[in-house]
Amino acid sequence: MSFGLAPSLLTFALFSAGRDGFDPLGWIACFVWVACAAIRLARFNTTVDPTADKRFFVGLPSPGAAGVVMASVFAFSDVLEGRDRLWVLLVVLVPGLLMISTIRWRSFRSLVSPKSRRPYGLVTAAVLIAVGLATVPVLTFCVVAYGYLLSPAGAGGVPAGAAGAGPGQGAAVVTVRPVGPGDVDAVVALVRELAEYERSLDEARMTSAQLHTALFGDSPALFGHVAVDDEGTVVGFALWFLSFSTWRGTHGVHLEDLYVSPAQRGTGLGRELLRTLAALCVDRGYARLEWSVLDWNTPAVEFYRAAGARPQEGWSVFRLTDTALTEFARERTTT
Repeated sequence: MSFGLAPSLLTFALFSAGRDGFDPLGWIACFVWVACAAIRLARFNTTVDPTADKRFFVGLPSPGAAGVVMASVFAFSDVLEGRDRLWVLLVVLVPGLLMISTIRWRSFRSLVSPKSRRPYGLVTAAVLIAVGLATVPVLTFCVVAYGYLLSPAGAGGVPAGAAGAGPGQGAAVVTVRPVGPGDVDAVVALVRELAEYERSLDEARMTSAQLHTALFGDSPALFGHVAVDDEGTVVGFALWFLSFSTWRGTHGVHLEDLYVSPAQRGTGLGRELLRTLAALCVDRGYARLEWSVLDWNTPAVEFYRAAGARPQEGWSVFRLTDTALTEFARERTTT
């Protein structure tokens, strides 16, 4: 209500000052604003994309658009009258249409995160804005509102794209590289995080020495990639090995585990890890990339479906391990 109706009513009152309240241009502009705000809200509430980069909004957020209208009214109401009344329509129509565009605006949620490692710039900006609002409120309001409105222009007004895509597609900048010996301890810690999330922490017994040997021994059969944040910290990993398809006659990649720490989800790191393995399969001529996922892990299922993967209906995973494995093998040696 605040961002959908109030801005349009305020500007309509300004537009119609001293004229017939049923001026058709004013009504049209207000209708466009309300329609755009409704479409923006509906799109925000109904779009489910686990791979989307949550650091950005697609389309100008309605609070930001409303801020532009409010700042314009406070700053320019004296001159937006008479022959200049059509400027009022632009103040409504431009941010209104930008709300339903595919241009991305930065979300401030990532900036105010308690996990942020660079709070000083944000604190400084907050202090400056507070001082500005106390001393020159109208000017400060306009600078903040129009600055946010024009912020995508600094990045070329890039349309929304898949998180983790290459440069020029509007994607988040992420770093995925092959795992190195110095990453082993971090990967083991993330494996334990994954095991705790999957409610099986007591089964996660792998040590750093075991993983180091598996990855960097004389004949390694396990391979891996890590996702690194902008601070150089390992925040995700993918461990995989080669499989073989007797139907296709080629190797494939079996993804044993893929995990991104909760604080970094939604930034495109998980998608880029999976895309890296897909590209590896394509480059090497492998037939498939496959993995297992727990039935109850809905976020993971949605993430993989969004990437184009589909479950293999009619198949079940069987496993021999621990005592059952030992006893079954012993039966062969004693008969």
